[in-house]
Amino acid sequence: MRKPIDVLNSLKYHADDSSYKYKRLYRNFYNPGFYYQAYLNIQSGQGNMTCGVDSQTIYGVSQNRIESIISKMKDCSYRPTPARRVCIPKAKGKHRPLGIPSFNDKLIQEVCRMLLESIYEPTFSNLSHGFRPNRSCHTAMLSIRQQFKETKWFIEGDIVSFFNNIDHHVLTDILRERIRDEQFIALVWKFLKAGYMEFQSFQKTYSGTPRGSIISPILSNIYLDKLDKYMEEYISSFNERKMTISKVHELDNALNKVPSIMAMDDNFKRLSYMRYADNFLCGVIGKKEDAVAIKTDIANFLNSKLHLELSNDNRLITHGKDKVKFLGFEIFVNESYGRTARKFNGLIKIYVPNVKWVKRLQEYGALKIKYVDGKEIFEPIHRNYMVNNDDLEILNQFNREICGMYNYYRIADNVSVLNNFYYVMSYSMYKTYAAKYKTHISSIRRKYGVKKFAIPYINEAGKECKAYFYDKGFRVNRKVKEPRKVDLMLELL
Repeated sequence: MRKPIDVLNSLKYHADDSSYKYKRLYRNFYNPGFYYQAYLNIQSGQGNMTCGVDSQTIYGVSQNRIESIISKMKDCSYRPTPARRVCIPKAKGKHRPLGIPSFNDKLIQEVCRMLLESIYEPTFSNLSHGFRPNRSCHTAMLSIRQQFKETKWFIEGDIVSFFNNIDHHVLTDILRERIRDEQFIALVWKFLKAGYMEFQSFQKTYSGTPRGSIISPILSNIYLDKLDKYMEEYISSFNERKMTISKVHELDNALNKVPSIMAMDDNFKRLSYMRYADNFLCGVIGKKEDAVAIKTDIANFLNSKLHLELSNDNRLITHGKDKVKFLGFEIFVNESYGRTARKFNGLIKIYVPNVKWVKRLQEYGALKIKYVDGKEIFEPIHRNYMVNNDDLEILNQFNREICGMYNYYRIADNVSVLNNFYYVMSYSMYKTYAAKYKTHISSIRRKYGVKKFAIPYINEAGKECKAYFYDKGFRVNRKVKEPRKVDLMLELL
């Protein structure tokens, strides 16, 4: 049996050749090495101790268990078990359905994902950032910051229930463009049609990819890569600039009367595009009529080629000076005036929406908003459900929540607004300790430190240590770190 790394490298080698067709992929499911590699890939992931409908978890994975899976793959008797469906709360009282597959299915799906990623990842568009190696929300936002300068109109891409509406026949037809292995295609088909269990009742799946499954992200990217490629061609034909020599001299003479970046004239149009999963954003330099036409063309493509529906909400076309929401951030085009401010005019600004950190405080139970004479008064409150926790547990949870918020929004131009978030969190923490020990905030701060708040503890080696409350501030940091397997979304969307 070939080593998995050699097989995957071989697949990548042929990826850029669009005429190359991949055959005999399915035989890799007979290779025990792939399952051991799949186990290593997913063993530390979140949710491994969450069982599917077969009640099995990562515990119990053995050579015999893998040999049993391979035996079923060889005689094609393997059938995925229905996913166990749970609902995850979202904003505005909505819920997101999440399917939890069995661990055997997770192993096979991870093998499938590795094969598909080796084939498709090298050819995916640079305009796509979701669920991809070394890409994240941060890389998407920083690309927008660089490429969307001087945008006059934003177009928000809102695909109606994308993950639930992926057409299975369209998806398998897309796979067949590169893969000539019907056993492999049939395996993907089995996962798409596996169904789910909800309230002890089996439900069939007629469309969509299984949310929560390992292969859903790569399959969604394969599906929407068709949109990315369409947009690349669309941008190429839209971005035209016809400039005569006399026009150049005219603009040169008027240089000090216009912004430092020349946004548009009657002969200048530009279109930018960026996608993260099923969310995409377009930036248009041109007239509003251009933006409307682009949105219509995208909607027609999605409907005719991918059987998807783009929301027809007119509010999804926004003027550049107004804030547009994308991946939990607010984006707008900076307008600066004056001689020294010209160089900042037309630059993209990325902001932390106030509603995000306020909402997060309320979800944590750290904030109470009172209204006095029509004005909002923020009052930090103790978190009653934490008062029975260990002192170190309380501190660590507050630190995790503060650092999590900062790590996601650290690229924002106004990230310092999180000082307000920090203030409420710090006093909520003091009040939580005060409630635990039935005393006052002043006593707690004297006990654990006013300037450097720290909780003493004994480590595993029996040594006395101190854990400090976060106090490193909130500065802009645009250094992109390698994203985790689960991206830093924090369910902020």
